[in-house]
Amino acid sequence: MHAWKPGIKVGPQNYQENLGRSHAKYCEVWYRVDREGEYTDMFSYLQEHGIHAGLHFWAMLQDKIAPNLAYPDEKIWKPSLELMQKNLEIAAKHHHAYVNIHVGNAALEKMDLDRHKSMPIEHTVVDYHLAERTAEKNILTLQTYAKKLGVLLIIETVPPYDPEGWDSDQNPNARLHAHATHALSNVFVEHLGKDLGIAINNDISHTAAELITNDREKLWKYLYARTVALAPYTKLIHANTMAEPFNGTDSHDGILDSDFAHNVFPSKLQFEKLLSVFQSHDDVWIVNEPQRDHVENYNALVAFNTS
Repeated sequence: MHAWKPGIKVGPQNYQENLGRSHAKYCEVWYRVDREGEYTDMFSYLQEHGIHAGLHFWAMLQDKIAPNLAYPDEKIWKPSLELMQKNLEIAAKHHHAYVNIHVGNAALEKMDLDRHKSMPIEHTVVDYHLAERTAEKNILTLQTYAKKLGVLLIIETVPPYDPEGWDSDQNPNARLHAHATHALSNVFVEHLGKDLGIAINNDISHTAAELITNDREKLWKYLYARTVALAPYTKLIHANTMAEPFNGTDSHDGILDSDFAHNVFPSKLQFEKLLSVFQSHDDVWIVNEPQRDHVENYNALVAFNTS
């Protein structure tokens, strides 16, 4: 049995079904900071049932601009920082384990969380190194605040391209029309962990997406090497697979035998090898983020944990 902790993804609409059917003791909440009232019943349920939770930060700025700690415009990074600080306060209030945020981008995006869509804002790309410095400064500010509150701050790796619509079940061609996110790389995320002591979420599909290639062996060697490099600082894994095309986007496929039968990446054996990196890491949570069949994917994750 592995030491890492398997968890399930939940939101206000599905938490009772997902947690009731799975009996999971760990979960990650898709958390909208601007809709705090929608989570009151869920948080009571988690407390009553002794379920440990972390929060995945989501919000929209004015004009539906995506929050971005890396963008060197005070009108962007400051409200982003304030929303994330509020998320940390909410996590502390309800005794949640962590808040997970995306690392940031060197460009701006519009984002509609109700319709699960995003699109680039033209002519907003800034110098990558300036974006890194901006992100580092703001993440250190958040880290100091998180420690004060007793909440773990986790920074997630993100893919270099996004489809306009995130739900490929509803729009299977969306990934063929992706836009560059100008996201900060997983190498920068490694720097945050190695040099600044920041906890990391290695979203394995996001990390793999940074290498755009049809050569599966090359892609596997890259993902495994990056996972090992990030492992000392990794406290959370988003355990998804991705379908072709390998074009810098994530498809949020699952880890069921039916997924592996459709030739997703990584393969089942490769997925098992990735998990083995964390076999003795009892401080790591591993959470699925599939588009469908959440409970079945959680059960599959538990089976990997006990194999």
